[in-house]
Amino acid sequence: LKKQLSKEEFEAEFNNTVNSFRTLLCFSLQQENKTLWNLWGYAHNNQDTSHAEILVLREIEKYLLEKASDHEIRQRVTLYVTCSPCNRCCTKILEFFQRFQRFDMDIKISKIYDLDSLQDLKQLGVSLKVMDSSDFKECFDLFVHTAEEFEPWPGLEEKTKQLNAVFLTQLHLLTCLSEEEFYGKFNNTRKNGRNMLCFSLEGENKPIWKLWGYAHNVRSQKHAENIVLREVASYLTKPFLNHFYISYGPCSNCCDKILDFLQKFEKKIKIMIKIMISRLYKDESSVFQNSIKKLHQMGVSVQVMNRGDFEQCFKGFVKIQGDFQPWPALEPTSEKCAANLEAI
Repeated sequence: LKKQLSKEEFEAEFNNTVNSFRTLLCFSLQQENKTLWNLWGYAHNNQDTSHAEILVLREIEKYLLEKASDHEIRQRVTLYVTCSPCNRCCTKILEFFQRFQRFDMDIKISKIYDLDSLQDLKQLGVSLKVMDSSDFKECFDLFVHTAEEFEPWPGLEEKTKQLNAVFLTQLHLLTCLSEEEFYGKFNNTRKNGRNMLCFSLEGENKPIWKLWGYAHNVRSQKHAENIVLREVASYLTKPFLNHFYISYGPCSNCCDKILDFLQKFEKKIKIMIKIMISRLYKDESSVFQNSIKKLHQMGVSVQVMNRGDFEQCFKGFVKIQGDFQPWPALEPTSEKCAANLEAI
């Protein structure tokens, strides 16, 4: 692995208007809430041996095995990659996550190679984003010699918009629910502890979605709310309204994460969050009740889903649509949950 790029190499490889799929990957590894990197550098695809992603994962794994005491500390890996990972590299990333679980990963992509292979990464909680000018500058400032200055190339912003449109459209197709998944998770008469969250992000006074999808809880440390908030944070440029349709929850820890999210951005941008819940999480718990009260005090709308909300969620997120079929006892169960929420 090498540590520092030349300006010429950065511009040749990261320029998103040039159709080149020779992958260059810059990365950093750091402990949660720490600014200093523990490991960093960059790698190219080596056609005779391995792709850049695999080379970097090997180095990170080697470092972690040498630093056994760090295994219980949460770590963050950030990848700036010229081309989105291929299917084989996505599989290697998944295997890495299964072995070293206390990780967050951000992948920032200059050019799109294969979107179909990214679905499993997204469901695992990996944050995926098409690089814009601020990301290119950030990568340049971190990995190119400090005496150099980043200079945007012609067509950068326009190409970013084009790639992002493709990325988000494909993201939507990848993350649409099946009818079986929807009814299995959102039926409010069933007890299913594995939470699912469908979300949409739209501009202020504009009904068109800018970002949307769904997430499951993937580990005890990776609740769906955390995954979605990380995705949303990548797109905060203008005032927005965020809808959450939650099958079960949110727990007190996730309520705190939502509060932290609001406090982080409240002075920068206008944020409105509307949470629609199928089933309440431990509504008799004082900790949960206090968390819900705090959300309300911060202006977050928290409501129990009624028949109309279930139908709206169904129409927005189910891939192959028939008509929404309400299940027995939907409405009385919804009314009971709403009364419990109102009592809080």
